[in-house]
Amino acid sequence: MKAPIFSPNRTAPIGTGPFVFKEWVRGSHILYEHNPNYWDQPKPYIDRLVVKIIPDAATRTIALETGALDLGSDTPIPMSEIERIKKNPKLGIETGQVFNELITV
Repeated sequence: MKAPIFSPNRTAPIGTGPFVFKEWVRGSHILYEHNPNYWDQPKPYIDRLVVKIIPDAATRTIALETGALDLGSDTPIPMSEIERIKKNPKLGIETGQVFNELITV
């Protein structure tokens, strides 16, 4: 048996959830599409999910403010920006046990 690190599923995952893996561009994004075989149809109610990889905090902040991103988790913006972002009526901030900060548009 091969070690998990050598598994082809490491870079081309499989699954049976509401989305199926479509594309992974390292350092850019991961694309998931609606799983037509998902057991709880018509869910999910969206056709695709794009997870953008944005390592720079300032770039993430701008993307959230301009609407280029709909959601960010695990403190997606610098803590020094939280109070300013809270004043933006188009954005919401939620905190909890799962995520440090959750920013939604």
